[in-house]
Amino acid sequence: MLRSLVAFALFLNFCLAAIAKPLSSTLNYQEINPNLLSMGQIDFDQIATLPEAQVDLVINLTQNPSDRMAREGYDISQLGINYVHIPVDWTSPADSDYKLFAQVLQAAGPQKVLVHCDANYRASAFIYLYRRLVLNTDEAQARADLDTIWEKEAWKAYPQWLDFIDQTLSQTDSPEGSNPGN
Repeated sequence: MLRSLVAFALFLNFCLAAIAKPLSSTLNYQEINPNLLSMGQIDFDQIATLPEAQVDLVINLTQNPSDRMAREGYDISQLGINYVHIPVDWTSPADSDYKLFAQVLQAAGPQKVLVHCDANYRASAFIYLYRRLVLNTDEAQARADLDTIWEKEAWKAYPQWLDFIDQTLSQTDSPEGSNPGN
């Protein structure tokens, strides 16, 4: 009986993956490198495509605790993929959230990681900081990727994120002119 249920679950997962939209169709999808992806909210049918995309870890930065988030975490975990939810307050992003994110991402090592939030604003900002502060990515390269998500109007509409990035960068010896809102 158990074997039949497992076989059915695998078959169902295969069917869902076959009809699901690719991850690249998600709002603000971005492949930073072969092991780091970011995007807006993943659809439930797309979860079945994560093994095919060889994703090992999903980091969710949305804030709202809900049945949807619980189901997302459960469904992803059932596929054998690690799942971490770091609820980042949209109106007041915290340094402690970024530090936790950086620790999780660093611990992932060479694993393929998907970072998402509602529209890839939180995720892209955290990845920008990680690339600058941990990976020592060239500012121009990291900023170019950030600017594909954050257009100038977005910085004006959500100044708390520009302040957060500036403050986080200033806590280190970051070079002048790193302000992504320029």
